[in-house]
Amino acid sequence: MSIVNEFIQSIASKMEESHKYKNLTIHFIKDNSKENGIINYSEALIAKVLDITESGEGNISELKFVNHSVFPVFCPEGMLIEQLKQSRCLSVSCILSGTGTIDSKSTLFLPVTCVEKNRWETKSKYGNRSAFHIYSRLRASNLKDINKSLKEQEGYNSSDFQSNRWNDIRKVKERKERQLGRQINSPTDFVGDIYQEEKESIDAYINAFHCPSTAIGFLAMIDNHPVALEAFGNHRLCKGNFQGLLRALASEAMDQELCDEIKKRRVLTVDEFLRSITNSKQEQHKSIGLGDEVRFEGDDGVVGCCLVNGRSLVHIEAFA
Repeated sequence: MSIVNEFIQSIASKMEESHKYKNLTIHFIKDNSKENGIINYSEALIAKVLDITESGEGNISELKFVNHSVFPVFCPEGMLIEQLKQSRCLSVSCILSGTGTIDSKSTLFLPVTCVEKNRWETKSKYGNRSAFHIYSRLRASNLKDINKSLKEQEGYNSSDFQSNRWNDIRKVKERKERQLGRQINSPTDFVGDIYQEEKESIDAYINAFHCPSTAIGFLAMIDNHPVALEAFGNHRLCKGNFQGLLRALASEAMDQELCDEIKKRRVLTVDEFLRSITNSKQEQHKSIGLGDEVRFEGDDGVVGCCLVNGRSLVHIEAFA
């Protein structure tokens, strides 16, 4: 049995009581998994042991990640990086190896997608984390494009489908503007400007949900439809990414046109959604960093990826 199917089939017994605010429901996944020695990128940035910089003079679809820590550092797909020549989101989940010695470093050039179309100007030498992750809808589209690229042996290069993401962001912005009845001020077409427009309402969602101390992940439902599954190798990684993921889900839950579209779908039960993952076509690839990734895509639209290190799951994401 694949590690993806093994994990998915174990979820039913790990579901905690659900939490709900307005039309967003979160089913937390509990586990007492031990720490695996991997630290989250947010911790590494605070400790100043992770540097995120431009690749040379700048490459729209690639950033340089340098880990100065003796510990491996986990960087999740969908994390938003600000302050460089453009704001970008990471296209793959990745583990940067630890240095092994205090005076060495580990360097990787990772694929990213631009989420700020009309700027190419350095604000800072080093990239900073955003409080937000990218919308699950955009992440799902990114996964599908990368799956297609890998099948065609073109690698992870996101430049081939960059225009798709800019179009996705434009459509989100236009939907939000119709609902607000006014334009959103965004001179550089930065996805973060859409989030800032809704910050007060998003904060209400943040205050409504608390990540339990035993949680390693969650299943999110909008209007009783499963939309996203996120799970990590332990609670520490889950907690470090929970609020950023929740902010993106809250914004989607407040997107009335998107919700109307979701309501037109056949209602999937949690079991049906999980079964669609185990029934999906799965392909294993060597990760850019440590470990391997299992990419999966189903005929019913489910898409996702699982990052594993040895036989240990580090991160799994799945979208309906």
